[in-house]
Amino acid sequence: MTLKIPAPDSRTDTLVFDLDGTLVDSLADLAAALNRLLAAENRPVLAEPAVRRMVGDGVAKLVARGLAATGGMPDGAALEALVERFKADYEPRAAELTRPYPGAAPMLAALAAAGWRLAVCTNKPQAAAVHILQATGLLPHLRAIGGGDRYPYRKPDPRHLTATVADAGSVPARAVMIG
Repeated sequence: MTLKIPAPDSRTDTLVFDLDGTLVDSLADLAAALNRLLAAENRPVLAEPAVRRMVGDGVAKLVARGLAATGGMPDGAALEALVERFKADYEPRAAELTRPYPGAAPMLAALAAAGWRLAVCTNKPQAAAVHILQATGLLPHLRAIGGGDRYPYRKPDPRHLTATVADAGSVPARAVMIG
């Protein structure tokens, strides 16, 4: 079955996608990185279903939730150092187990071919997002990627989305967020 993709119109020309859980399944890589950090801190590792419930709101929240579930969180500077260690480990390995959802690549290709401006707005760090999008073959279809550390604000702050839309060459009134 082939879907008919409508072209952009006078009202809407930009589609902005969330990354994790919308275009890609990244749970296995997130869980592996969190568990490497926990093991290095002599804490118990967590099963993927437990990590799934912790995902959302960015890396710092994931690390904090993982630490809270395995013995408590350190204070400010120590927690920040652990978040940085997680990012240093995760970012270059972010696409080892991450896969696009079935149909994501052909859908983006069809939307781009129809003339849509496509972008990703995610709380995932920019370097990790770009790495995943490149490794999964989704990057060529995108005009902009708004990672969680690309701007001085991140979702749910609406400026994260509006900045991503601007980077894609559009305006918020002509954009739709998906995911």
